[in-house]
Amino acid sequence: MPRLSKVFFCNIPELDINYNHTVNFTNINNQINWFLNKAKYVMTECTYLRKERSLTIDKYIDDCINYNYCLWNNRTRWEYFFIINKEYVTEHSTKFTLKLDVFQTYYFNINFGKIESYIERQHCNRFDTNGNIDLDNLLEPEDLEVGELKVQEIYNAYDYSDKGCYFLTSSTRLGMINGGSSGGSTGGSTGNQSTLYKDGYMSMLGLYFLKQAEGFSPTPYNLGDGTFTIGYGTTSEYDSAHYNQLAPKCTEQQASEVLGDSLYKSYSKYVHDTFVSYGFDMNKMKQNEFDAFVDFYYNTGSLTSRSIFTKYINGDSKESIAEVWKTTVIMSGTQFEQGLRNRRKAEANVFLNADYNYKKIEILDGSGYVTDNNGMGYIPPPYDRQEPSHSTIRENVVASARKLLGKPYVWGGNYPPLGSDNGTDCSGLCQWAYNDNGIKISRTTYTQIQDGKETTYDNLKMGDLVFTRGKTDNGHVVMFISKNSDGSIHVIEAKQTGTDIMENDRTPNDNYRYRSIIND
Repeated sequence: MPRLSKVFFCNIPELDINYNHTVNFTNINNQINWFLNKAKYVMTECTYLRKERSLTIDKYIDDCINYNYCLWNNRTRWEYFFIINKEYVTEHSTKFTLKLDVFQTYYFNINFGKIESYIERQHCNRFDTNGNIDLDNLLEPEDLEVGELKVQEIYNAYDYSDKGCYFLTSSTRLGMINGGSSGGSTGGSTGNQSTLYKDGYMSMLGLYFLKQAEGFSPTPYNLGDGTFTIGYGTTSEYDSAHYNQLAPKCTEQQASEVLGDSLYKSYSKYVHDTFVSYGFDMNKMKQNEFDAFVDFYYNTGSLTSRSIFTKYINGDSKESIAEVWKTTVIMSGTQFEQGLRNRRKAEANVFLNADYNYKKIEILDGSGYVTDNNGMGYIPPPYDRQEPSHSTIRENVVASARKLLGKPYVWGGNYPPLGSDNGTDCSGLCQWAYNDNGIKISRTTYTQIQDGKETTYDNLKMGDLVFTRGKTDNGHVVMFISKNSDGSIHVIEAKQTGTDIMENDRTPNDNYRYRSIIND
């Protein structure tokens, strides 16, 4: 009956136990962050009964009736569970019955084919009928052969817990929801971009959302008031230079290039600079939120006069802002009213849920839809960004840690946005550096020793965590930068009370332990 240190409870209605939809991720960090950003409640010290697959939390059942999903870190991996039943225990406790989300838990351990999937790994049931480890049972053969092909008409996951294993089948009917920060989707939502906004422009998905909201016109058309528009909403009145560049006829790529240029140099820049001028810390803004504001400004030509802006600046709840957003109407009583109402609702979904609502771009001359790039059309620089390389991420993490050089050591301290700026300790430094790059790790040395995966001295890479106090004492952690010619390691660390955060050289011994946070 173990106690779990931290469990994240979510309401994710698009995920269901029958795997009609699941979420596709480009890497494990995107996966973790996507789910953590969906968390509605975080509970510490939950009682988990492995045999029953039940979880008891200190919360009244009516207060958690909408939770359908949870996750936690079991020291070796993140585990993901469907909540399949809720049971009243007392006025202050509720019992959940869980079922493992096989797909998400083992997502990066299994290779999936486009049509069929094969059994790649299996193990015998480790427990006897009383829930105790049964060593004899570990040696029992199984009646499922590795490599055995299992095919079904629709995607499914078969739970053979009695045999201690699972196997997966798939077909093209599986609805994939992209949860990564780049790449396309086969349908449905494109998922939550968990990365904080830093780049100075819309994301690729934001650009695409705007394109599908505007629609593409290869030739000028009259809005009805004498204003002519071409491409993706480029007008003769408000952007004559770009309009003249496209008229009298343009290709989809030309229109996308013009749109990208105007967004980057004008609209995105204005939104960014306006928030900064009001004293807002852009490190607190998510990319999907920024994308929604840029689309709103591009479509309406206004920002600071709108209540969605002031509410966001004032720190109102995201849910309340989204509700106001949906009812923010311009051009009321005109032929454009309903279309604009629909656009506001779509923007609100981007803002709140990072739901970019994948669909092909309509061609406004009635000739159909854009077909290039799976209906997204041309994606111009700098919007066609790829995921940064692992080495780049590692360099960025160390660069972030170096921002705190010279700051004082304060036990239990955190820097913004995680706390005040009066100082931090060794594990706080590491957490802050990774958080500054959109990667979540735990707070203390005693939990960070379980984050990521174990590595060795020989395989150390920039940004890895090094625990220096032996195999039984995880009380100090430093961040690895490089190796010196004498075998010592160059690190950055918050060493102890009375010292400032520094770069330092350490000579490893047999008791040093190493963890790699970046999965490469």
